[in-house]
Amino acid sequence: MKKADDAELNLDFLNNYALEDEIYLQLDKLQALTALQALMHSAEDSDMHKKHYHHYSLILEEHLQKLRGLLNRLFD
Repeated sequence: MKKADDAELNLDFLNNYALEDEIYLQLDKLQALTALQALMHSAEDSDMHKKHYHHYSLILEEHLQKLRGLLNRLFD
């Protein structure tokens, strides 16, 4: 019984470790997207800005939802 408990704890640890890696990956993606969006916002070309600003906002929202789901899995 002790080995089974240890194996379950190790599996939980590995699952949490994998989730943590995914969370950091999503944070890195969000950081890159927000930096790019800020750079685009500072550009004076309003046509490019309008086209791509909405696109990047949707991508940011998608990554934020994924991050929220990962955090929910981690803390459930």
